[in-house]
Amino acid sequence: MSSRYAEEWLPMCFGKHKGRTLPQIMFVDADWFYWCVEEGVFKNSQPEVRRQARRIYDCSRSIAIPERLGRDMVVEHYLHPYDGYYDHFNIVPRTLPPHVGESRTYRSDVIDMHAPREHHSMDKLGFRNFIWSLKSEFFDDPSYVMNKKRSEAFFNDLSNFRLPSDREN
Repeated sequence: MSSRYAEEWLPMCFGKHKGRTLPQIMFVDADWFYWCVEEGVFKNSQPEVRRQARRIYDCSRSIAIPERLGRDMVVEHYLHPYDGYYDHFNIVPRTLPPHVGESRTYRSDVIDMHAPREHHSMDKLGFRNFIWSLKSEFFDDPSYVMNKKRSEAFFNDLSNFRLPSDREN
């Protein structure tokens, strides 16, 4: 069975990202997407848009650590030491002692695109830093361009996600 999912992503017909698909939006303005979810914006959308928004939400909160980085790895998130805004993340061995220094850190078993918003809503720089880290870890290049085709391919590849139903108890 292929790990590819053949989703036909619908372009948004409203808002500042009108014409873009949800996968595109996640790589340019995930904060806007999460704001829409929190404000119930998608509840009044057509059923297919609501379904796609739910899928993007679930997948974006459960991105799997790439297997090529090794087994038993975790995501170590860094917050700015003075204001607590999101800075970046690294993939590190679970056995590595936690970071010691001025920056606060925490660890998780999946890459969660919502992480910057967990600390401050409307953290545009935090989201840019997060995407920089994500592209560094997934594509070995923080400047990798996530155009429409690549963004949709990322969210259509089920091997990129470790959804709660897939996780071991």
